[in-house]
Amino acid sequence: MNRVLSRFLWQFALVYIDDIVIYSVEFEDHCNHLGQVLGAIEEAEITLSPKKCHIGYQSLLLLGQKVSRLGLSTHKEKFDAILELEPPKNVPTLQTFLGMMTYFSSYIPFYSWIVAPLFKLLKKGTTWSWEEKEQQAFELAKDALASAPVMAYPIIGKPYRLDTDACNYGLGGILQQVQSIKINDLKGTKAYKYLRREYDKGNPVPRMTIPASKQRDNMTGRDTWDKHDFEETTVQAEQVIAYWSRILKEAERNYSPTEHKDLALKEALVKFQVYLEGAEFVAITDHAALTWGKPYNNVNRRLMTWGLVFSAYSGMQIVHHAGRVHDNADPISMS
Repeated sequence: MNRVLSRFLWQFALVYIDDIVIYSVEFEDHCNHLGQVLGAIEEAEITLSPKKCHIGYQSLLLLGQKVSRLGLSTHKEKFDAILELEPPKNVPTLQTFLGMMTYFSSYIPFYSWIVAPLFKLLKKGTTWSWEEKEQQAFELAKDALASAPVMAYPIIGKPYRLDTDACNYGLGGILQQVQSIKINDLKGTKAYKYLRREYDKGNPVPRMTIPASKQRDNMTGRDTWDKHDFEETTVQAEQVIAYWSRILKEAERNYSPTEHKDLALKEALVKFQVYLEGAEFVAITDHAALTWGKPYNNVNRRLMTWGLVFSAYSGMQIVHHAGRVHDNADPISMS
């Protein structure tokens, strides 16, 4: 199928084994794209099952995930099955639970440290003991899945924001972009309720995000309410592109605070390389010493090595935000 549709791939079509996805911005374009794909399939004498064809949808379930114009989100039926699971009674049932959770781990902020107590039970030689700590981790993991956000599509050319943080047991990062979104698409969120209150009070449209850097953020103007429909108002909001987190290795736990913060940024850069390499972005940290991460001189070899990694990202600007406003990534290490 990839060979048959090769000229359309990543233009308006994607293929996974025998699944074909055709995506377009405008309906007229979609009809044109659909015709081209069906024409190529007909030329190749491939037969499609009408029952398995879904045409003209704004959202679809693909490979266990919901894909829509807003981004990627979890499949309700699949995560409902996880939410109904009882606490594991032994290692095999715990492995089943963690296996199901791992499939959706990319939607869960701070996933690694949430389930860390559960993974400890899988270590060789560990005696099974399900106590309050394990039960809390089990419940928190399910709660995090139930409230998982929509992961927005990155907009090529717009600056990214990379929030990272670390402590003596974990690392984590959040990749975001400030994107335009209609209030109607925020229904069911705290942001929608907040904007509704401000609108009803007659207040101006509040800022939904703060500038990360004067050099990289174009946020000089303010949004205005739509004159005819509150929900048609467009606001600028931080949209999550991806999450990442992991637990520190034993040797890494002996690092200094500065080394922990540097390691978090270095690991996040590697994790999100496909997005950040060659792009402009702001790396946000609550550790002021990290702002000198690129030109590290007269420091230990470990920091100098990581500084070389930072230097490879010419579009990165490291900025310091005080801990009280660095709450995007802080829960990774402070909770």
